[in-house]
Amino acid sequence: MAANSALVTDGGVQIVDFFATKLTQGLSIDSTTMFIGSVAGLPALTETSYVLFLIEEGTTFEIVKGIGLNASLKSVTIARAYGGTDPRTFSREAKVEIRITSALLNEFARAANTNYLEERFVQTKSTVDALSSVATSGAYSDLSGTPVLFPIATTGNYNDLSNKPDIQAEARSSISIAGSSAEGTSYNSSTGAITVASPSSSGDIGAMVFAYPFNTTSTFTYGDTITLSGSNKLRPCGISPDDPDGLRDNGSSNDITNGTWKCLGYSRRWTDSSDGSVTYYDQDDPGGVFSSPSGQNRTASLSGDGTQYVATMWHRIS
Repeated sequence: MAANSALVTDGGVQIVDFFATKLTQGLSIDSTTMFIGSVAGLPALTETSYVLFLIEEGTTFEIVKGIGLNASLKSVTIARAYGGTDPRTFSREAKVEIRITSALLNEFARAANTNYLEERFVQTKSTVDALSSVATSGAYSDLSGTPVLFPIATTGNYNDLSNKPDIQAEARSSISIAGSSAEGTSYNSSTGAITVASPSSSGDIGAMVFAYPFNTTSTFTYGDTITLSGSNKLRPCGISPDDPDGLRDNGSSNDITNGTWKCLGYSRRWTDSSDGSVTYYDQDDPGGVFSSPSGQNRTASLSGDGTQYVATMWHRIS
């Protein structure tokens, strides 16, 4: 029975409706050419555009793949044992039909899935674009359009920074010495040098002397200052050999008469009765009369010259 319609696709398995015929020659187990009674309705057959035949004889079946057609000889080139069947021997008059089998359905399912993926998801290209150099080298230098980096970005060297702060200059400018000018000490903020006076005489700033303020009734305690001028002067002194409890005037040959000096102890004038008696006092009476305030008189063997002083250390600051 010849087929009355055929479905021919662009490739893969083909369907021919109602195709049924018979073998006109027996088919051995290893034969690859099948002779049939009719080829009507069969399309041109190739390895990629083919039909699946079911050969049936009694209870013996085999599915073969028709991959070539000789219409004049009514012969079909076949691939044996398709769809999981085994090759068989068939006699003349065995049925040859195109039926819906699991092998046929699998072919359509596979073809449908492949086409769907290709059309919907897989974008194929006939050629592959050339790869950039960086794709195979991985080298930063092979990149194009790279940013221009400052040297510090690649060297990590502090010296490659711009607008660096002058740390030393800023540190020097932030240093100051309190009272440096008054103490005979100077500081250079440009170089960071500190200069300290090295006194060699009482005329130098920074000099130290053990003395008392002469010709003044003022009392001086630690930190007080005195500016010398005229008869307001400092008189260096020592411990009197005849006055172990006090200090005595030793003359005026070494009087200091200039500069400002800071008291580093305690200095005060005191008086005796100016007649050589053994009583002398820490201070004058507030009324100006020499007297003996309670608890302040002391005794010693003095020649007595009327006025004595308590001496201490003095430091020249200007």
